[in-house]
Amino acid sequence: MKTGHYETLVTQQLQGQLATLETAVYAIAEKKIGADDAAVFITRHLTQLLGSVLGQLAKNEEVGEQLALANGIIAYLQEKSDVLAAGSHLAPEGQLLRAVLPRLQLPLAAQHDLGKHLDGVEPALRFSQSDLFSGGNSELSLEAELKKEIATADRIDFIVSFVKWSGLRLLLPSLQAFAEQGKPLRLLTTTYMGATDQKAVDALAALPGAELRISYNTAHERLHAKAYLFSRNSGFDTAYIGSSNMSRSALTSGLEWNVKVTAQDNAAILNKFRGTFETYWNSPEFEEYSSLPEQRLKLARALRQENSGAAEPDSLPNFRIRPFPYQQEILDRLAVERSLRGHFRNLVVAATGTGKTVVSAFDYARFAKQFTTLPRLLFVAHREEILRQARATFRHILGEANFGELWVGAEQPVQFEHLFVSVQTFASRLDFFQQTIPRDYYQYLVIDEVHHLAAASYRPILAWFEPTILLGLTATPERADGESILPDFDNTIAAEIRLPEAIARGLLVPFQYFCITDPVDYRNVRWTNGRYAAEDLTNVYTGNDVRVSAILSSHAKLTV
Repeated sequence: MKTGHYETLVTQQLQGQLATLETAVYAIAEKKIGADDAAVFITRHLTQLLGSVLGQLAKNEEVGEQLALANGIIAYLQEKSDVLAAGSHLAPEGQLLRAVLPRLQLPLAAQHDLGKHLDGVEPALRFSQSDLFSGGNSELSLEAELKKEIATADRIDFIVSFVKWSGLRLLLPSLQAFAEQGKPLRLLTTTYMGATDQKAVDALAALPGAELRISYNTAHERLHAKAYLFSRNSGFDTAYIGSSNMSRSALTSGLEWNVKVTAQDNAAILNKFRGTFETYWNSPEFEEYSSLPEQRLKLARALRQENSGAAEPDSLPNFRIRPFPYQQEILDRLAVERSLRGHFRNLVVAATGTGKTVVSAFDYARFAKQFTTLPRLLFVAHREEILRQARATFRHILGEANFGELWVGAEQPVQFEHLFVSVQTFASRLDFFQQTIPRDYYQYLVIDEVHHLAAASYRPILAWFEPTILLGLTATPERADGESILPDFDNTIAAEIRLPEAIARGLLVPFQYFCITDPVDYRNVRWTNGRYAAEDLTNVYTGNDVRVSAILSSHAKLTV
């Protein structure tokens, strides 16, 4: 037998094959299955066996023999258990029920010949059989099948990231006919990438009884699902899950892959579909949409913003940020340091990418609850980009669109109450701070990249200000010069999550790095003003091919 991984019941034949394998050559793993798993695997095994036998009889066109075999098995099962209802035997005529429909709701021609009518409205692929649509020039298009699914469904749930007018107009007549019968239609979509057409969304919202909900949170929850669920009172539900958004190319000639899933052979998948859909539907991230003027305006602005790639000034996102569990752990440790140990100068060590600024904003928001107005804040960082991002984070978490002023570059503050300032600006305007701002003015002081605190430009910050709370943020508290910043924080790290732990907890992506030997001799390179002389370095690097040869040689070894 072939080596590899299996998940199958051991038959007597397989048991014999395994017995012939030399244990010194092959390692064999088996496990005893539980009652629930046994039911699943035995059903699957019997289905395969029965399918083989019935398939053999089908070759001889012996429908009667297939029915007789099935009824014999059913009779045996009824003897062994009382779970099978009376009348479970198959009718000897071998008929397949196609539909039971109210006659008065059918067209006149369908009332006289329902079978012929169903040939035109039922999907080409069966209600009970899963299949794959590979798109392109295949004979069966997703568009044609979806129209027939709509015509035969009792309830519809769509979740698609993009709703294009080019795609909706293909399905709109079918959806209109569906909605006019009073049947429920629900759609989840998003403004992600600005790809959705407002015209299409409004057309869907105008359908009688249709319900739409939209996610505007494209920065954090980028909905990219494409799935269509058709529920039927008969229990023969179907769904299409894959890569097709509601656009013309995706539904017709595009090279899209979609799997048709049926309740008859994949009930677990459809149940998970429904459960996940309901979770999204009831999530505050998805907002109800109708054709009301204010909602149309909001959607138009969101789509325009996505297309422009720039946020509108002083705008807040349509969601509330919550701390991740590991961030909440840090916040809890800060609370313990202050309430139980009396430490109000707190150092947080967290790997880059774990959200140190988010932690500081949540900690400030908690501190602010004891005041009737937001306490005065000073946030110090060394780069303008960091300051802008930090102010945006504080605004989002506090729900205050105008919170904070910048003092960096050309930005000048007016009120100074909630100030995001660069360390360079602070150093150059130290006299202003000492002459204008009282030492205890700022109640909450944050210093980002606080491992720089030992530097001369940072010391005046601590020397002058006496905040109620001092919070230092860094990913690397250990300095190359051996200076320690711990004395500034009661010789304590209040909370930390280092890089190895962050990777181990799945918060950051693992990485690899490679080092090469550098044979260049720097002993004769001049060291002036805290750096190597550029002219001397140029001569060392380009004066001969020692360095280039070393790099090429190391690269060759790594790629072998």
